[in-house]
Amino acid sequence: LRALTDMPGERVNSDILQLALVDVGYEAGYAAILDDLAWLAERGLIALESLGGLQIAALTRKGGDAAAGRERVEGLRRPLSGKIGL
Repeated sequence: LRALTDMPGERVNSDILQLALVDVGYEAGYAAILDDLAWLAERGLIALESLGGLQIAALTRKGGDAAAGRERVEGLRRPLSGKIGL
């Protein structure tokens, strides 16, 4: 979620997100990234759409609140202070 807050329009495709997460030390396979996106979407934290074989993730208001620490979501770690540098 924090990575999405740093993206233009708070939207990103799954390929770019995977690269951004590697840059901050979260190395996961593409299938795991898609599973994580689906989990976040099921909880209303992001909206997902398919486009040309990619998943496009868009931060929702609830997701923005969770990323900022204003909303607690079971199974989601509270954010650490500071921004993720991408």
